[in-house]
Amino acid sequence: MATELTWPGHGSWSIKVDEHHVLLDPFFDDSPTAPFMANDVDCDYILVSHGHFDHVADVASIANRTGATVVAIFEIAEWFSKNHGVKETLGMNLGGGVNLPFGRVKMTPAHHSLQLPDGSYGGNPAGFLLTLEVGNIYFARDTALFSDMKLIGAAGIDLAILPIGDHFTMGAG
Repeated sequence: MATELTWPGHGSWSIKVDEHHVLLDPFFDDSPTAPFMANDVDCDYILVSHGHFDHVADVASIANRTGATVVAIFEIAEWFSKNHGVKETLGMNLGGGVNLPFGRVKMTPAHHSLQLPDGSYGGNPAGFLLTLEVGNIYFARDTALFSDMKLIGAAGIDLAILPIGDHFTMGAG
């Protein structure tokens, strides 16, 4: 399987696995660095790590336009369905996993604050472990360093994408 990862800026990722296109935390229209707008991207799945504006801003518009399935913590999936008319959602919880056409998605813990843009409760923040034919990719997302990362790593990670903001997330050192 051909796999391509693209970082369009901020916390967003584009993951292409053969004919499947996955977006992670799309933030394009209000991002000062995104190379394209939300209307310029198509996808089949959108993974959402938590409910902060800079991780959910473009989820509904992309999902409603493309018919993409939004995969998120249960409370966020329900929020998109009820408040934004997203038809295809898949609510999960930490530690859960699901087999999708492009590979397996496991929701991992992340230590971060969480509140949706309208002030609603958004469940727990999450990271994702993707098991793809080419290997395992861990997206830690917005998080502090925590010791259970060792357990996540025991799955045999081929690529780990970690935050290094050092103000709202863990730092590089």
